[in-house]
Amino acid sequence: MRYLSSAAMRGDMTWTETFNCDICGKQKGIVDHWWLAWSEPFIPHAEAPERHMLKLYPWENMLAHDANARHLCGQACLQKLVDRWMNGEMGMSHAAAAVGGRDNVREIKK
Repeated sequence: MRYLSSAAMRGDMTWTETFNCDICGKQKGIVDHWWLAWSEPFIPHAEAPERHMLKLYPWENMLAHDANARHLCGQACLQKLVDRWMNGEMGMSHAAAAVGGRDNVREIKK
C-alpha cells in the first residue's frame, strides 16, 4: 500500500510504502522477520484432482508486491495461516469426495 507524503503532493517524487500482516494487521518495520505465503494449483500425478499447494518464503520486497502474496509478521501468524489453509483444504477434499471427486479451487483467505 502506498501513501503520498505532503512533499509528494507538492510535486516531489517521494513516497512511503507500508505492508501490514494479513492475519493480525501489524505494520511491517525495518528489522522484522516477516514471511510471504501464497497458494498455487498443483496436480501430483495424472489421475489426481487439482489441489492447491501452499508456498512459504522469507520476506522479499519485490515478491511482497504480488497480488496473491499474503504478508505474515512472524511465526505465530504464519502458523495461523497454515492452520486455516489446512482446515480449508481438508474440508474441500472431504466435500469433493462426498460429491464424487469434483475439483474444487480455493484461495488462501485472510
